[in-house]
Amino acid sequence: MSATSNSKAPLRDRIIPWYFVMAFLVIFAVNALFIYKATSTHTGLVTQQAYEKGLNYDTIAQDAQAQDALGWQSSITLEQHQLRFTLQDASGNPLTCEHATAHLMRPTQSQLDFSQPLTRQKDGSYQSSLAFPQAGQWDITVSVLCNKQPYQQRQRVIVK
Repeated sequence: MSATSNSKAPLRDRIIPWYFVMAFLVIFAVNALFIYKATSTHTGLVTQQAYEKGLNYDTIAQDAQAQDALGWQSSITLEQHQLRFTLQDASGNPLTCEHATAHLMRPTQSQLDFSQPLTRQKDGSYQSSLAFPQAGQWDITVSVLCNKQPYQQRQRVIVK
């Protein structure tokens, strides 16, 4: 009796190669999702031109030491979207600055960053009303130029 038969292989044996194809399709789909997420979300970039700024680190450190040596005292407050910045000399007298600007940065979404000029008030403080595009955590950096001396103050706030 001959062992030859013309019968087909069972169905489960014929679809085994398709399991491998489907496994690779799942891997490609997951990788495509990861690539999309990596290219469409926050890059993680905190500082533009970080290398160049790193080369100037000594200058930046000296500027910070010079600012500390002035003995000036400052404060940033944010109440109901009203930003208030005060700057006093070492004796506690308000300083008159040529211009003051608030730079508002969102740590996770740099496309929402914006700047706002501050207006000097009668009491010597600087104020501005702010319209935040989104609630959450923000970094406020106020830059002023007083007596031809640059000064910066930074504070992190939570906007509700």
